[in-house]
Amino acid sequence: MNSQAKTMKKFLATFTAFICASITPIFIEEAFSRSSAGIYFVVVVVLLHILVLALPLFFLLSWLGKVNFWSVLLSGFAIGLIPFATFSWPMGKSTTASYTHWNGSAMVTSLSNGQVTSEGWREYVLNVVEVGAIGLIAALVFWLVFRSLQKTK
Repeated sequence: MNSQAKTMKKFLATFTAFICASITPIFIEEAFSRSSAGIYFVVVVVLLHILVLALPLFFLLSWLGKVNFWSVLLSGFAIGLIPFATFSWPMGKSTTASYTHWNGSAMVTSLSNGQVTSEGWREYVLNVVEVGAIGLIAALVFWLVFRSLQKTK
C-alpha cells in the first residue's frame, strides 16, 4: 500500500471513529433520559466537544506519536469532565441563593444562603464523574472503531 493510500485509510478511520464516538453520548442520553426534550442540547454540546476539544487533542497526540489506548481513554474522560466541572462549579454564584430538591427519597438542600452543602458537593462530584464516564465510553468507542479500521486491509 502506498503512502497516499495509507494516509487516506487513516483519515477515513479517524473520521468514522469520530462519528461513532460522537453519537455515543447521544445514545446514552436517550437511553437514560425520561424525555427527548434535551436531545438537541446534547447534540450541540457533543459537537462542540468534538470540534473544539477532541479533534485538536487527537491531532496533537498524533503529532507527538502518543495515540494509544490509555491516552485516548484518559483524553475522553478529561474532555467530558473538565468543561462540565468548570461550568457547573457551585461556588461563587450568589451569597443569598438556596436550592432544595427531591433526590428520589427525600428533600435535600444543595445550596443554603450561597454556601454549598455536603449534599451539594456530593451531587457535584457524582455529576462530574458521570459526565467524565460518558466521555470515557465515547473514547472507548472511538478507539475500538479506529483500531479495527486501521487493521483492515
